[in-house]
Amino acid sequence: MYAVVSDRSRQYIMREGGIYKIDRLNAEVGAEVTFNDVLLLSSEDESNTKIDAADLKNNHVIVEVL
Repeated sequence: MYAVVSDRSRQYIMREGGIYKIDRLNAEVGAEVTFNDVLLLSSEDESNTKIDAADLKNNHVIVEVL
């Protein structure tokens, strides 16, 4: 599964277990950061993709700061 999230006018494609560099993220190492602005949510084979804002409003992505 992967998601496209928006953070301060930038978009990131995030997959479970991935490592990402997020510019100017104000968080300490070990902290969890939640991205609430999910633009797309899809299975890896893209058989189940959500792009409708109503379908995505209750979804979020949680990452751990390394």
